[in-house]
Amino acid sequence: MKILVVYHSQTGNTERMAQAIGKGAEEAGGSVIVSPVDDVSPDILKTAQAVILGSPCYFGNICWKMKKLIDETVDLMGEFKNKIGGYFVSSGTKKDGEKTMYFLERALAIHQMRIVPGILSVGATSEGILEECKRYGARIAQMEL
Repeated sequence: MKILVVYHSQTGNTERMAQAIGKGAEEAGGSVIVSPVDDVSPDILKTAQAVILGSPCYFGNICWKMKKLIDETVDLMGEFKNKIGGYFVSSGTKKDGEKTMYFLERALAIHQMRIVPGILSVGATSEGILEECKRYGARIAQMEL
């Protein structure tokens, strides 16, 4: 399965999560690309069979770069139907992180993707969260299309 993990990271927490998800997916047999959001276009998104989006939480929402990418997918409605969608968030607080996760999940749902509930890291990304991220990536890679 071709899996694209797209993230933005200011402090490195979200990037570590992205790398762990990618590693887990690759170890489970997925063909994985892990990429910063700045290097991804909507057209690249539609080539993947699974898209996993990761963002830090800023003021209870996703970062503007991820929001811009999502907004640019409006012309691709229908292109993602039944593909696998996942998400992950790093946040300073659980409450704000959950709000951010909701936004990412909602964006994937609007595109009618098959959503795999995401991962939230509160505070510094721990080894436990990184292991959870690896399992998350593996679970997505092993899903049937």
